[in-house]
Amino acid sequence: MRFKILLSAFVIAIATTAVHAQKYESTSVQPATKKYKEVVFSSEKSLAENLSLSEDFSYISNVISDEQFAEDLSASEMITVFVVRNKTFTDMPEEKRDSIVGNKSLMQSILKLHVIPGRVDSYALEDGIQRNNGTVYYTTLTKEKIGFRKQNGKVVMFDTANNSAVLTDTDYLHSKGYFHIVEGVLFPLAK
Repeated sequence: MRFKILLSAFVIAIATTAVHAQKYESTSVQPATKKYKEVVFSSEKSLAENLSLSEDFSYISNVISDEQFAEDLSASEMITVFVVRNKTFTDMPEEKRDSIVGNKSLMQSILKLHVIPGRVDSYALEDGIQRNNGTVYYTTLTKEKIGFRKQNGKVVMFDTANNSAVLTDTDYLHSKGYFHIVEGVLFPLAK
């Protein structure tokens, strides 16, 4: 009987302490930040606001800054974006780069092909690859499928024409989900 009384007193003391401690916990959510080179990306900012902080993404930033396109992107609840660095475009032959970058409609289609609905971090990608025999597929905003697999220890994304991009920096947050940085570019199917 004495044991039951001591046990009851102990449980009550712990429960009272836990309730009292919760009273003083902060209820505000701290923004998630992550540094990329000289800038800090934040979960409090939109994708456009984050990318505008770095010159590495000026081509994509120009596409996202279009009001109608930005509205199309924000129509999705949560999104994961695979952001192409400028280097991918500047490494192309000049004529090819100019024909792509100078075509607003094509650039918007390219960017939409690099966007999947939902919040997908690098862990989820790698877990999906492992669970699906080495390749996982997602449907993009263009309704096309893109695949992900591991190659030489890195996650590589690819389209139906086997264009590929390597994930180089991952798990940045924006106000509507994740974004990852890639080297390489996927192209939508010609319609």
